[in-house]
Amino acid sequence: MSLQKHLLAAVLWLITLAISSPLPAQGTAATSITNAVVRIPSHGASATVISTEKGKTLLLGCGHAYQGQDRFKHMTVDVPCSNPGPGKRVGVSLLAVDYEADLSLVQLNDGPMEACAPVGPGGYVPSHSLLSVGFDEMRLPATAKSATVVSTMGSITFTRERPWHGRSGGALLDTERGYLVGVVSGYEVIGRRRGMYVSHQTILEFLARQHVGQGRTAPQPHTAPQPSGAPYSGFSTPLPYLCPPSG
Repeated sequence: MSLQKHLLAAVLWLITLAISSPLPAQGTAATSITNAVVRIPSHGASATVISTEKGKTLLLGCGHAYQGQDRFKHMTVDVPCSNPGPGKRVGVSLLAVDYEADLSLVQLNDGPMEACAPVGPGGYVPSHSLLSVGFDEMRLPATAKSATVVSTMGSITFTRERPWHGRSGGALLDTERGYLVGVVSGYEVIGRRRGMYVSHQTILEFLARQHVGQGRTAPQPHTAPQPSGAPYSGFSTPLPYLCPPSG
């Protein structure tokens, strides 16, 4: 076979390979850490996947979304995913809520999810590459904005930038390491009008009380799982779709 024919055969082989090999789904190479932040439209809040395994996912969010009768309200969860499909109905339970710390822990009886942002370990010092992520006014896609920490006082970490309504329960993420280092709580309405986040140390103390992250089983829910299983859906931004998690 001549050199020209060899080259033509090689080119045709490469073309065939390109056609037969599907392109990777958007985001499958490295799912954005911001996709670990989910929407809870039933309570007008956001939360973050901090742990996920087969059949069990833990969501860390704010406590004020579950005040009064909202603590017993039917819960719906929207989870970002890359492969849209039909929604699922699975158990969703409020495991713990601390109104003073403004933190909540929710269990979704499904997984694994595509993205997870574990809480930074004790002694961890966050980088300066921080993002504030959540669903402002419950709009899609999630809002992700740079955040600058100016101080931490007691259980609160203050940022120069203010989060908006609906981002409550969302995450302050260290994008360099993929850790959650704060939970959106609110903002000051007077004075310096700084953003307010539950501090990293307060989060660790809350989770330790729930025996999360210590190789021990999470507590029983404070409210009984909803009998029919609470519906949750996933979405692939920028348009909402219903889909199950990966796995």
